This record gives sequence, C-alpha cells and structure tokens, in this order.
Amino acid sequence: MEIRSSYQNQGQTLIIDVGTKFDFSKVEDFRNAYDKIDDDVAHIAVDLSQTEYMDSSASVSYTHLTLPTTPYV
Repeated sequence: MEIRSSYQNQGQTLIIDVGTKFDFSKVEDFRNAYDKIDDDVAHIAVDLSQTEYMDSSASVSYTHLTLPTTPYV
C-alpha cells in the first residue's frame, strides 16, 4: 500500500495515511507527502490506524514531523 495524503476541513488539515507497513522503503514518500503543502494547512495528521509495523527509520521520520520547530531569525 502506498502512502496516501488527503485534505480535510476545507484544506486546513492534511491527512497522511501510511498504511499497514511503515518502513525505510516508504520514508521518502512520507516526506514528500508533507514537503510541499498548501499555505492554508494549519494541521497535519498522520493516520497510523492500520499500521501494524514501523521500523526505526520510519519512526525517526515521524518524530521529525511531530517535533516542534523554532523559526530561524
């Protein structure tokens, strides 16, 4: 299953569905799913509801997305 992304709430929420297996082979697709998002997006949700397996490379990518960022001045 491929990583799928969709928008909800009139384009304000990006949903990324990683499927049943989230491993190194899907890391690039995962990053591409949120790399160029619309300016209207206020929230990103990662759907892990069907995920049965996640390796360390995928969990690092997921953690990178969920960590708060500090803008550079």
